[in-house]
Amino acid sequence: MTRVDYTLDHDPVRDVRARVNTPAGEGTHADLFITRDEGSAARAREIYLDPRGPTAHLAEMGAMLGYPACCVEAFAALDDRSNNSAIRYAAHARTVAAGARFEPVLNNLFAHVLPWFPCGYGCGALGRGRPCGAGPLRPRGPRWVRGVAEALAAQCVLRRPRADGGLRGRRMEGDVLRYGARSGRGGAEARGGAVAARFEGGAGRCSLAGDGLRLGEGRLEVFAGTVVASFERGPPWLGRLFLFGGGV
Repeated sequence: MTRVDYTLDHDPVRDVRARVNTPAGEGTHADLFITRDEGSAARAREIYLDPRGPTAHLAEMGAMLGYPACCVEAFAALDDRSNNSAIRYAAHARTVAAGARFEPVLNNLFAHVLPWFPCGYGCGALGRGRPCGAGPLRPRGPRWVRGVAEALAAQCVLRRPRADGGLRGRRMEGDVLRYGARSGRGGAEARGGAVAARFEGGAGRCSLAGDGLRLGEGRLEVFAGTVVASFERGPPWLGRLFLFGGGV
């Protein structure tokens, strides 16, 4: 096991992160590299100590960790890899462009079953012998695994680094997604200063109050019979409806 200590500056609204390496014991965070192969741990530490970080070694790191090459290549092609929400938006765009089905096991909006960012939410690597989610979960028991699978198959609204959870009992009424209940994470997290607290609190209250959503290019509207709240959408385009489990 080896480690690299660093300080982390995190904007919790946009989910943008910046790190600076520090001497051992002086940072706010640490990356741990744990492996049965001593050489791999040493090499990973060298990469993270490089002032360029893993950015200059993404293909090597991906191969070392066993990630699908298509997902590593898509991650490497991004202009900004510090914004986890933007990475998910890019995966959404690739899925839609490919006309692919949104595979629930790839749903990383409020739970990470796979340890990497998928290139798209219909990534074909799942069908080529790559790990696909259920394996690491099976020791928890079939009932627990079934519950996780059901939650991952729900429709989700991403409005921050992670979605609050999935929407159950869903149906489309015109361009409005109606739902009867929520699953997964719930409630608002007020952290990261006054701006983040207002954003989390307002968005959380709206999503808890509603029974329907309409998401357009410029506005997210929350319905409870009629429109009860709305958010203007602008850069960095927070808010996106993800239709997992084969859509609605």
